Amino acid sequence: MIKTDLPEFEKELIDEINLFGDKDQFNVRHLFKQDENKFINTVVVNGKAYAFGNLYKKTDDEIANLRLKKRFAKLSLYKALSLFTGKTMPW
Repeated sequence: MIKTDLPEFEKELIDEINLFGDKDQFNVRHLFKQDENKFINTVVVNGKAYAFGNLYKKTDDEIANLRLKKRFAKLSLYKALSLFTGKTMPW
């Protein structure tokens, strides 16, 4: 189960969780905040919080900004689940 501040990416985030096993074994909360040139993704997995900040160069290209937002949200979720489970993917 996941609750996210970015519901437009929920399906992709669920796919990320499924890499680590059945999504129902994890209670995940994804919080997103955007400062002027920084994305802050906080991921809470079964009560344990992990925070990640990623600097980016903001452009006028909304599609590029959206791609970066999704990339860093998924990467933060991956890192949090890796730390929580001790598992990493072979790639």
